Amino acid sequence: KVILGEAGSGKDFLMTSAALALIDKGKFKKIVFIRPNLPVAGIPDIGFLCGDVYDKLDWTLGPIRDKIGDDRMRTLINKGGIELTPLIHLRGRSFENSIIYITEG
Repeated sequence: KVILGEAGSGKDFLMTSAALALIDKGKFKKIVFIRPNLPVAGIPDIGFLCGDVYDKLDWTLGPIRDKIGDDRMRTLINKGGIELTPLIHLRGRSFENSIIYITEG
């Protein structure tokens, strides 16, 4: 499904609520969260940030964190319920029994 609407109309809220409900019911194993991390002129690319992929892209999880809170988000990440995937690393990937959550696409 694709959710369209103006900024602030609740697209991320609806997606997060529906995705988590499906995970809680056992219909899917995880959410694969993808948000384009496009470089901005004059700002270093994420490769310059310290840490692993989650440290570099944690800021992109704002739409989910805003809805469920940091503690539940961290629990889901640690248990494999949320996989944070950089857009540039999607080529050749296959996601089994997963909800693909693309925001700002």
